[in-house]
Amino acid sequence: MKGSLERVLKKDRFGSILKGIIGFVLIVLILQTINVPRLIKTLTEVDVKFLILAILAYIIQNLILSFRLFKCINFIGYRISWAEIFWLHLFGMLWSDVTPGQAGYLILVYPLSKSRKIPVSESLSCLGTITSLELIVKAATGAISLAFLITQISDPAFIFLGLMGIIAILIMSFIFLMLCWADIKILSRIVKRFPLFGMKLLDLTEKFKSASQALKRKAYFIIYISLIGWLLRGFEWTFLGYACKIPLSFIIFLMLHPLLTAVRFVPLTPAGLGMFEGITILGFSLFGVPAENAFLFSLFDRVDNIVVDIFAVKEFKRM
Repeated sequence: MKGSLERVLKKDRFGSILKGIIGFVLIVLILQTINVPRLIKTLTEVDVKFLILAILAYIIQNLILSFRLFKCINFIGYRISWAEIFWLHLFGMLWSDVTPGQAGYLILVYPLSKSRKIPVSESLSCLGTITSLELIVKAATGAISLAFLITQISDPAFIFLGLMGIIAILIMSFIFLMLCWADIKILSRIVKRFPLFGMKLLDLTEKFKSASQALKRKAYFIIYISLIGWLLRGFEWTFLGYACKIPLSFIIFLMLHPLLTAVRFVPLTPAGLGMFEGITILGFSLFGVPAENAFLFSLFDRVDNIVVDIFAVKEFKRM
């Protein structure tokens, strides 16, 4: 199992480089559509105290999310301290900052296997279950957000894109959880016929079933933590917005977050590079925010995450 995961993560280096180039090209194209001198002026007006508050909100969020992972790992029978899990979680977040579809978070299964002898299949099952439930929460909050934003705006393109993102996330999460938690033969037969990845998905979920089914009892806990994480993201975005002179309310930032960040799960560029910046400009433009401020906001959203996550680079020694 470990060897197969290594092959997946190391596969197609050329493809990874190509995705990085695509992201870079998208950023260049975006820069050609905005007023760069005005962008530089906006940068000089950034309120640093709000950037610091955004970083603190992100740290608190990671403490809570790592606690969720700590409880789940312990629940399936492996004793490991919250402090150790926190650094491993942050290490996974560091990789997710730079990988297509944010899939790099799965890298933390290696130090868990090497230092704590936790089977890769069990830790992957744990992460897969947490991620699937979190994506369901993201789809639900996205639906709530879209319903709220429809009362504020009436842009059909934004509404359509939001609906498509919510539906895609919901379907993927539902299929994974049903395959892991239930023995639905019709669903298995349908998934088996999916081109390219159907059989691989079935094989994967068979390996994950035992640990994933054990975590069913923790489903409400996982969902509650995900909701708290969403609220903290709302505070983080509000502080980032104030730092970038974007005078929107907390509720608007909170509602925009699940819709705009959904694009980061599209594995076309590293963590949605270029795509996230573009859709952020589009989303904020519906509220009259200048493109320069929105673009700066999207960059700081990446930077404040990396500034915190980079401290977990010490975990490379566990690889």
